[in-house]
Amino acid sequence: MRAINVRQAPGSVLLTVAVLVAFAASPKSAAQEPPPDKVLIRRGPAPHAEPQGPLVTFEIVAWDTKGRPVTQLRAVDLRIYDDGKPLDAAFCQPLESADTATPLGPREYSNRPIRGDTRATLVLLDLLNTDLMGRNMGGNEIVHALEMLEPGQHAYVYLLTKDGTLYPVHALPGATSPVTQEEGAWVARFPAQLDEALRSTNRLRSQDLQADADARVRRSLAVLEDLASDLAVQPCRKGFVWIAHGVPTTARAPNGMWYDYSPSVQSLATHLVRAGVAVYTVDQAGRLSADITASSILQELATITGGQYFPRDATQAAIQRALSPGPTNFQVGYMPPLDRWNNKFHRLRVTGDIRGNRLTIRAPQGYFGDAREADPRERFALAMLGPSDASGIGIRAAVTPSDKVRGWLHFQIRVDAADLKLTRDETADGEFGVTFAYYTTAWQSDASAEIKRPLHLNPVERDAVMRDGVALSFDRPLTVDVRKVRVVVRDTSTGNVGSLTVPLAPPED
Repeated sequence: MRAINVRQAPGSVLLTVAVLVAFAASPKSAAQEPPPDKVLIRRGPAPHAEPQGPLVTFEIVAWDTKGRPVTQLRAVDLRIYDDGKPLDAAFCQPLESADTATPLGPREYSNRPIRGDTRATLVLLDLLNTDLMGRNMGGNEIVHALEMLEPGQHAYVYLLTKDGTLYPVHALPGATSPVTQEEGAWVARFPAQLDEALRSTNRLRSQDLQADADARVRRSLAVLEDLASDLAVQPCRKGFVWIAHGVPTTARAPNGMWYDYSPSVQSLATHLVRAGVAVYTVDQAGRLSADITASSILQELATITGGQYFPRDATQAAIQRALSPGPTNFQVGYMPPLDRWNNKFHRLRVTGDIRGNRLTIRAPQGYFGDAREADPRERFALAMLGPSDASGIGIRAAVTPSDKVRGWLHFQIRVDAADLKLTRDETADGEFGVTFAYYTTAWQSDASAEIKRPLHLNPVERDAVMRDGVALSFDRPLTVDVRKVRVVVRDTSTGNVGSLTVPLAPPED
């Protein structure tokens, strides 16, 4: 998950593929090829390469033997143990800091963190899985924690109600900006807003979720997945604070069968890691009833994602930990053997040393090896339809109303060329494809045809795209029910994919 570098220096060479994709009526219509004189990157043969397995990417933090944060770290300094087997890191790069990364503007998005000093933390007070005492204590501690918000720290608060629905107290930003410039005024209003939210949700009638443990667990995990998908759009370091008694790892369904939710939790945690989300859980009791221990899922989510598990009444500490900028984060990637993609969970351990001095490293402690990731076609489908964006290829996009066709959107996209397979001959040849997936409020998808972009670059051009990214321009039609668009980029020679979800503002009445 290397930091995408798409800065454009004044006077630098910018290679742009200007594409106007015309649709007859809907996103299902086939894309038309642009006229040859509109393609500024010369066409050439795509290199042959065998499809490769997917990279596992995650973030780490390292300290030296004296407890000082490490600010410079290379892939050769690390050793990754996948179920005990030592493997080398493919790359290790720091997240770009605020003074080196080009800030995102309004309606601009990235599938990789680009502002190292900015934090976005989502706080979920879980009323479905918390008793009255835990609810009141958690609410008070949230208020105290948010009173200490500092510049660059962005917090969003939701309630999971007794009937399994979400109640936004201070919601994630809308489609006009991926990170809001929050003023202190909302923090001053927040205690009254939270008090009103708790009174309103207390009047809601429970839908017997307490009696049906299986339904309650599945609903809780589905809500976490939905919120994580929305939080993943934030192009900065992300934290998720879940305040609850927890949910059981196993439960009996009404049909009498017992279900184990560990694979679902491990899969969810893997998606969170890919999205750069660390989970901080607060166990308000550890027990929902006399016979159901419910803290294990809280512990597992925190452990796998590289967050932290907190005991009862530590909500304020958990939020402060999630909001803390902390030491430098590094993004690491490595390629597991293909036999790891077997629908099982695999444990990770990361060690490192610099010039013989052993490092202390905090890292996620595992991933779920989804078998679909091993097949390039299935991997592409997951990038387009999965719960979180794929970061195998860095993408940055700005979205504005089209000035060519009324009602369409204009996408200005940059693709991180360092993630593409290019030959290293006299010319750098490669090819990638771009697909647009469209989502309605029900998250039903519709996709465009893939638009292929061959690359045939001389040394000067190659240096330019490695520095500035490959720039593309598209104008796309949208139907009124589309709420999100996911841009998917696929390296046609290796099967490596990246995706970026762009939220859209609802149509005006």
